[in-house]
Amino acid sequence: MAMTSEPSVQDEVHAQIIEPLNMLLETRYQNTAGQTPQTHFYPQWGRSCPKAHRTPGQKTNAGFPDFLLYVGPRQRTHVAIIEVKTWWAYSDDVFASIFSTATARRGSGVFDWSEDEQQVTLLKQLWGELYFFQAQWGACTNGRKIVIFVRTGRNELTLSEIHNFDGDPSVHRALIGMCFAAIDEAAGLRFVTDSVCPAQDRESLW
Repeated sequence: MAMTSEPSVQDEVHAQIIEPLNMLLETRYQNTAGQTPQTHFYPQWGRSCPKAHRTPGQKTNAGFPDFLLYVGPRQRTHVAIIEVKTWWAYSDDVFASIFSTATARRGSGVFDWSEDEQQVTLLKQLWGELYFFQAQWGACTNGRKIVIFVRTGRNELTLSEIHNFDGDPSVHRALIGMCFAAIDEAAGLRFVTDSVCPAQDRESLW
């Protein structure tokens, strides 16, 4: 499918990522929708809902991720996010430059919040979405590259290596693992993040 606009990239992400993840979630979890008859299944990925999540006075959808992982039908039951960009706005080089001294200090990984470089702006957006929606896990793609991330501390964000959006069989495995981790951790298994992303393996070596 040719992706020549932002909606077409989002449609492709929905077809290749969201729909398969939702089907796989139904194989692991019982439906928490609580409806009779049950016409919806939770947990599931869906769109963010500005009507439900906007703060008073907010008139735009800015700051909302493209997709949220809901564990139930009520508000504030989301545990992960997916942010969709386009490769002509956020190039592959921008994604790659996240892991460089142009973004963060070698060794510590600390980056300057006041910088306005594109990759830093992206990191700030992702952090803001995680914070606002009180989610721990997420992923971001530009339609050609994809990266998974997790909040590993009060002021710490840990990212996976960058993978190709197409043709990489590990991407779907990693994304469904991210879903399981986010849902199980929200259910009380607090050790999940440290098991999946041990502190000793969080390095800033570039």
